[in-house]
Amino acid sequence: MNTEWNKIIISVIIFFVIYYGLYVLQQQFLARIKKIHFANPVWKNIAIDVVGKFKKVSFFIFALLITLLTVEMQPHWQVIVQRCMKVVILFHLGQLSVLVLKMWLKQQLSGSPSEDQNKITTINLIALISQFIIYSLIFLLILNNLGVDITALIAGLGVGGVAIALAVQNILSDLFSSLTIILDKPFIVGDNIRVGEFDGLVEKIGLKTTRLKSVSGEHLVIGNSDLLQSRIRNFKHMNERRVLHNLTIVYQTPADILEKIPTWVEEIISQNPLTHFERCHLLRFLDSALDFELVYWVKSSDFLLYAEASQKVNLAIIRKFALEKVEFAYPTTTIYTGK
Repeated sequence: MNTEWNKIIISVIIFFVIYYGLYVLQQQFLARIKKIHFANPVWKNIAIDVVGKFKKVSFFIFALLITLLTVEMQPHWQVIVQRCMKVVILFHLGQLSVLVLKMWLKQQLSGSPSEDQNKITTINLIALISQFIIYSLIFLLILNNLGVDITALIAGLGVGGVAIALAVQNILSDLFSSLTIILDKPFIVGDNIRVGEFDGLVEKIGLKTTRLKSVSGEHLVIGNSDLLQSRIRNFKHMNERRVLHNLTIVYQTPADILEKIPTWVEEIISQNPLTHFERCHLLRFLDSALDFELVYWVKSSDFLLYAEASQKVNLAIIRKFALEKVEFAYPTTTIYTGK
């Protein structure tokens, strides 16, 4: 009798040591990790949230099962306890995987200036699909642990999964492309972008398509997968606009006048507070003209300011050339005849 009571007392002690040991480890981990500085606080927050989600009931179950494994019992009961232990571990692993995924997606969205209901919907949908996949794998592992033959089930799920994937591959491609756009942020709502020959203002990033409002007023609807396969030019962070002009001058212009043209152009551009000069050179001899290549910058990304600055520069060049009697060239054919 005393021996039996000793075993019970030892088991109770083991239970409480494991139970309170897990609880103390959790609290110590949380206290220490909060003091550690991370370059990227995302994973720190995820670790705190995940470890903090462990409840006392989980510690109770783990402590009870571990204690039962130390108790002498019949072999079939020991097998049952071991399988229960594996099931509990697999279940918690599934929950932790889903929790980590949710926390990571939530951290990716937090603090985003362009966060809207559509993005939240996309994240929730991706999270739902991922949860289904994770819980399906955990369920199959649990069945396998309980001794169920899952070979036929896996084969059936594989065939069904392939059929479903083929049926909705375009939708899934656009869906995951939408997630890529939201997380990687090649552009956000409100950016002015150019995709191929199309450009416009991003108005909405949907689950399947992204909508742009073009400069001419119509809406452009582009599939997200097609969008990511294209070269995207984002003008949001453009602080200046580069202007390239070709000034064609007639061949009859004297060389000393040609030599002064870059200086005149530089003075005109430097007088405008919105522009700064880069270069102006006589680069090519065309069929009917001498070609000067002019490059300067407009100190604004606003198209209206760019157009106004370019117009002032162009008018000033025209006036200067008229004053100096420098003629612009245009396609001509000159025929020389001789006796």
